[in-house]
Amino acid sequence: GDNGKTYTAYNTEFYDNGFFFFVMCSERTSISKAVNDGANKIHAIAINNNQNHGDQPCAECLGWMSTSRGGKDLLIASIVRDKDGNKTDQVLVKTLTDFMPDPHTPSPTVNNTKKA
Repeated sequence: GDNGKTYTAYNTEFYDNGFFFFVMCSERTSISKAVNDGANKIHAIAINNNQNHGDQPCAECLGWMSTSRGGKDLLIASIVRDKDGNKTDQVLVKTLTDFMPDPHTPSPTVNNTKKA
């Protein structure tokens, strides 16, 4: 964030009888943590997972990134995987507009100096 801090999170997934019941992705959690801690601008999001599939944001997270404090120039970094799904030592960096050519306008900046 523009406050110089880095926020980390992980997916929180609850299963009920073998089906996803509730899922909170790490991207949305880290965005919420940053906003609650006073960040007015989010510069980049790095995505990594322990499974053998792509590390790309889901559609709901892209929506959050679009309407949150990221903006069109938000950088999204993820590990490049080989054809078998194994991680490589390369990182792919895209902007939000690479995923969403016409993203929403970010929400207005909130004055975070006032405490309740």
